[in-house]
Amino acid sequence: MEHSISLKGRSDLLISGVEHIYSFSDKRVEIQTCEGKMVIDGEGLDMNKLNLEENIISVQGTI
Repeated sequence: MEHSISLKGRSDLLISGVEHIYSFSDKRVEIQTCEGKMVIDGEGLDMNKLNLEENIISVQGTI
């Protein structure tokens, strides 16, 4: 499984290789990727897209 992270303008985050979502709030996202655990902190975070078949998550907000 491929793992990549793309951040545009500190507001649009796209992560592939997502295996599990531990928690999601407007200030913190905790996920497990194929490369290990990842924590994203910010404000006004919103899950824009979740595709479990492709293991992709998209987050918008101030990151």
